[in-house]
Amino acid sequence: MSGRVGTIVRIPTKTGTSSAALYRSHKLHRLFNETHSSTQDPLARRGILQSIGFKEFADYLALSPNSGDRDTTGGQRLLAEAIEQVKVATRQYARRQVKWIVNRFLKRPQFGSIPVYRLDCTPTLHSTSPDSVAPWDRHILAPACRILYEHMVKFGNWTDQFVSDSERFRTLLDYCPSSDCPKPCDFKPVLPQEELASPLVCTACDNRMFVRLADFEAHRRSRSHQKRISKLRRREQEQSVSTDCT
Repeated sequence: MSGRVGTIVRIPTKTGTSSAALYRSHKLHRLFNETHSSTQDPLARRGILQSIGFKEFADYLALSPNSGDRDTTGGQRLLAEAIEQVKVATRQYARRQVKWIVNRFLKRPQFGSIPVYRLDCTPTLHSTSPDSVAPWDRHILAPACRILYEHMVKFGNWTDQFVSDSERFRTLLDYCPSSDCPKPCDFKPVLPQEELASPLVCTACDNRMFVRLADFEAHRRSRSHQKRISKLRRREQEQSVSTDCT
């Protein structure tokens, strides 16, 4: 993953060439400075300006591109540190994504859960071919199209009007025939010592069910549950005040 990030964000040379990702960060930084007088502005701590791949380069981008400061030892050190920070943030975010997918889908009871499919993009990321589209089409896009097609056909809802380029869609289906259609991931088994006599239900969160106490406790500590509880309490207080006034 670090290698992939390093490929996307390359250190610019003295000739001024750099990656498209770094160029976009520089352009966004310039547009923000044209609107706001300082990066200490509260708006700089919200939205896209706090996204991975931008905030890490704030100190480097603060150096004037015309003064030559970015090519100095100090400027290159800031750039190298920023790239390393992007790698760390990307790895952390990827781990959170995997954990979220496992907890959100694979650890839920099979009844009522949505199927989850695993598409391995490793061959695409490691491909040395100058044509990076072909590996992506074969390993990611084609299986995804096949999953969609098989699902729609199963329920009798498929029509070519769903796709803007039916010929290309059929080509992608040829890459991944029905016999190679990915299978849904298996649900994580619930160990006997983890299983509850009866599911726990969170009535505050649309009657979401849990078959393991650990998952239920983790849900109660989650930000989404806390926000939901706070919202319900405010609503109860407002209704109570309204009743007292009448």
